[in-house]
Amino acid sequence: MKCQICYTDIGSLSLSDKQAHYEHHLHDSGVDASQIATSSRVSTKPDTSQNINEDPQGFKKANKRRDKWKPPLFSNLEKKQDVFWYPAMEEPPPDNFTPGIITLLKKALLKSHAQGITVRAVLSYERTTYINNQMWDMGWGCGYRNFLMASAALMDQPFQPMYFPLLDKPISPGIRNLQQWIEQAWKDGYDQEGYQQLHRLVETHKWIGTSDLCTAFVHRGIPAELADFQAEDDGDIRPLTKWIVDYFDKYKVPPSNSLHEALSGATPVHSVDCMPLILQNAGHSRLVVGYEMGKGGVINLLVFDPSIKPNKAIRKAALHAYSTQRNRDARSSLSSLGQKRRHSGEEIVFLGASNSTARKRLKGESNPRPPGDVDLLAEGDDDIVLLGERKRSNEKKTGASTRKIQEDDFLWKEVIKLCQWQGERTNIRFFTSQ
Repeated sequence: MKCQICYTDIGSLSLSDKQAHYEHHLHDSGVDASQIATSSRVSTKPDTSQNINEDPQGFKKANKRRDKWKPPLFSNLEKKQDVFWYPAMEEPPPDNFTPGIITLLKKALLKSHAQGITVRAVLSYERTTYINNQMWDMGWGCGYRNFLMASAALMDQPFQPMYFPLLDKPISPGIRNLQQWIEQAWKDGYDQEGYQQLHRLVETHKWIGTSDLCTAFVHRGIPAELADFQAEDDGDIRPLTKWIVDYFDKYKVPPSNSLHEALSGATPVHSVDCMPLILQNAGHSRLVVGYEMGKGGVINLLVFDPSIKPNKAIRKAALHAYSTQRNRDARSSLSSLGQKRRHSGEEIVFLGASNSTARKRLKGESNPRPPGDVDLLAEGDDDIVLLGERKRSNEKKTGASTRKIQEDDFLWKEVIKLCQWQGERTNIRFFTSQ
């Protein structure tokens, strides 16, 4: 294990020594050298164009002003970057918030299945947002970022709408706000053992674990559960993986007697209506968003690791997937209103009609092509397949399309690589809220 700032090997240090190491880097009075180089526009060199003999006092004052300049502190970054966002918000996500990864991961696993690599997979709530650390909380913020990911999912999900006001008031989620949550829980009698260990959290860089997150959520009225696992001497973690598989599998929709529903539910990759888990292991925590079963029944955990930042290509694709899914949900909500009619003069708008038909009718075009002319076969994640639509058999792939296929193949492998976790087989603790 290496320090994420100076890359010194700190694997042999104790938990307290690791924290002290990071505190040395990230103390409020500390400075990151790259931050100074990029953010400062002030020159420390004397202005040689000035004649010292002509104005010695002015030269001294200028140098004195330069001596007083101080580089930006991490606290300044913190004020701007300690923010919270969830997918239902109208504002675009902050730079370190990436919705759409689950959708992207689902498509990647389907491609992996088509190549015989993945047997099956189950993923958590699809709008779960990936949130990575930033410079100011690097080395100590993983527990807080997992809290933000869990809170964003809980405040966005539609199954328990009362969770939103419980989390939003009186103090909404945030890194420094979570510290206030936990301290208030201590004052109200929760987790006195945690209080004896930490004493104070607000405005510190102290690490927190799953027990602290459980305290924060339960104090707010959100049901939560802790589960501890001890790996066997031979490294056997099958009880752990079985527990995780059972957790996600119990949310899968049971088989239907309807042939159409049975076929539509036959996909090897499911995104189910359950919240992710928070895993604490070896002084670090991650968000478990599902599992993948590979050849031979090998189970790979799928995680969002806040210490790893998705690359630009993955983030761009994920934001596109999120935007597409959001637009699809909006159309679905509109269609669910049924064939309601609204009369306005001579114009009749049919809510639930196909978008193209509705647009043509509103524009005044005559005889729009009715949707009944084409039989709808299936609506997938990416496209709509229509029966009777003739494809050009002699269409040749261009160099651009070939490169696009290669880029897509590389991207789905990178997405799976980002989320697969190969953990150390030591003490593991899980936290879940429902």
